[in-house]
Amino acid sequence: MRCLALPAATLLALAASSAVAADYPLYSTKRVFDQCIQAEKFFDDAYSASEQWPPAVWSARVDAQGCVARITGLSEGFAAAIGSIVASGVDKNLAASSFPAQFGCVVGGSTTEMQVRIFVQYVKRHPEFLHDLWSITFSKAMQEKFPCDGRQ
Repeated sequence: MRCLALPAATLLALAASSAVAADYPLYSTKRVFDQCIQAEKFFDDAYSASEQWPPAVWSARVDAQGCVARITGLSEGFAAAIGSIVASGVDKNLAASSFPAQFGCVVGGSTTEMQVRIFVQYVKRHPEFLHDLWSITFSKAMQEKFPCDGRQ
């Protein structure tokens, strides 16, 4: 049987990650914010120059994917809900206006990358939401960026 030895830096990173994990619940804004910081780095191509990624970069990639998956899922869920309402015969604008309190008037009007960046910038300006449920903080960020009265 072979023993896999982890580099000391990897062990320290895992220990630090566990300490943060203990302070913030799984679905907290802080947890998703940290993942989205990594996603921004990948959007900006910060890791592309490295042919052999160290363990820390692989961990960052997993975090980035977690951020993108969560935001995509939430956004597509809202879009699907509106689509379902429209399919039942309700006017598209009326259907979309039933969701602004949760999401703002953006469904279908922005990319996942844009939404990640909006979320990150919002959390940087509002650290008081770090312990809140991430989806609520995300919704507040979308409402601020895409208000339903046409202002931006």
